[in-house]
Amino acid sequence: MKPNLGLGIGIALISFLNVGSVQAITLSFEPEYQEVLLGNTVDVDIKISDLGDDVLGSYDLTVEFDADILEYQDHSFGTQLGFGDQNFPSLAFLLPSPNENNLIYRLNLYEISSYEPDFLNVNQDNDFILFTLTFKAIQLGISPVKIVNEPPDIPFILGDAYVSNLPVNIPADGSVKVTESTPIPEASTIPIPIVGIIMWFLMNKYRKSKNIG
Repeated sequence: MKPNLGLGIGIALISFLNVGSVQAITLSFEPEYQEVLLGNTVDVDIKISDLGDDVLGSYDLTVEFDADILEYQDHSFGTQLGFGDQNFPSLAFLLPSPNENNLIYRLNLYEISSYEPDFLNVNQDNDFILFTLTFKAIQLGISPVKIVNEPPDIPFILGDAYVSNLPVNIPADGSVKVTESTPIPEASTIPIPIVGIIMWFLMNKYRKSKNIG
């Protein structure tokens, strides 16, 4: 019995299409690592990528950070769910610290688009910023910034235009390092003009001593 080449190609094609349809969406921090001077503010973007043929209609995400090092200041939502509409459903609020030993705070944010699926299919980008968080650097150190499950037994919630769950890759943690506001320069770092002045002074002193002699 000869193998059915057409049937084999058909099965392979169906398998390929099925793999593509369940490709997970990516969440990431932009930038993943950054440094900020003590007392200054820093912005952290949370980006969604690889939507493919899907669109994002809603999300409910929780971001965790070290409140001993970073102080939450503000947030701003992206434009790809509300498209400039200030009245579409969105909310952000701080959650109690789950750790008594240090101030690990959690910030919960969600949005629900009020636009029809056809509108989102046409107008929504494949990659975009979900929201931006602003922190103030209040203590030296490194604060992780990561997306966590809240409650722990509930996965990340990303919904399509029909409020069906979308598969998502677990994002890599971000981090913010707070450094000294007045860094001490290295001892070897001497401005070039000063070196020139010193050399000029020494040369003049040498010439005068030679003339005297």
